[in-house]
Amino acid sequence: MQFEVKPHGKEYRFDQESSITEVNYSRTGLRIIVIAATSMFTNIFLDIHFNNISGFRFLDEGDLTAYWESQAFNSNHHIYEILSGGWSNGEPLADGILSNREFIGFREWFIATTNECITVLSGEEPQFREFTNASISS
Repeated sequence: MQFEVKPHGKEYRFDQESSITEVNYSRTGLRIIVIAATSMFTNIFLDIHFNNISGFRFLDEGDLTAYWESQAFNSNHHIYEILSGGWSNGEPLADGILSNREFIGFREWFIATTNECITVLSGEEPQFREFTNASISS
């Protein structure tokens, strides 16, 4: 499978575990919390928020072998925009599934960790910020 992707945000350490620790979908949008490493001994939480979404799917990283084999996701980013080749335009879909994508104008986003991954269809870029345990315990 061929992918064209654009990484967003900072680079993190992928030689240590990273994981999606929380997913919350509500009227305010989709919020995803990723625990990631910035150094050998420092973990941070990456809070990713999409105001409006058309859909999302949550999969184990092992279920996305074609993504990893493509070498498109080799940078140390957790957030990618998939420009081509992803869920919405690269994978076989049943008739009528995602058939309105041209009219709705959504973009495809991929949140990658060493464990779980989320694909999000949204017309807007995500908002994201980092925080640590120290910054939330005040």
